[in-house]
Amino acid sequence: MEAKNFEDYDGPTLLLIRHSEITPGNVSRMKAPQKTYYVCGGFTKTPWKDEQKHTGSWETVVFTLTPRFRLYTPRPDGNQNFSFLNTKPDSKIGLGFGGNEDGNYKLWIDENIAAGSYTTENDGTFVKGALVEPNTTKLNVSMIMIIPLTFHLD
Repeated sequence: MEAKNFEDYDGPTLLLIRHSEITPGNVSRMKAPQKTYYVCGGFTKTPWKDEQKHTGSWETVVFTLTPRFRLYTPRPDGNQNFSFLNTKPDSKIGLGFGGNEDGNYKLWIDENIAAGSYTTENDGTFVKGALVEPNTTKLNVSMIMIIPLTFHLD
């Protein structure tokens, strides 16, 4: 994972991922399997720091855009593990939103994107709820975008 492309940017960023979920078909009803795409992600106003600790602020959120919009804000009584980035091999490599001391991120993009990326409904930082289908934890990531946001107020 190469963090230098956005770690040096000191403005807000938007992370978007596309996850696909396959719903099994029903042979007796002649229904074919269906693929549903989810676009979810996170927003942080604070710069990403390649450290082995959480950063971020109360303005950090995670969300699902499609197929149904959902927004998860930090819980007032939750921990303050808003965002995390690490590229150093002596700790878990990846980036995430939420979580606790054991990991358990609301949204985790692992160094091994296909095998290690996941989501959880209850992470200790953000309001409880599913970014994708309830009870789905493993993410089938087919797209990742990290978008630097620049605001010009005139």
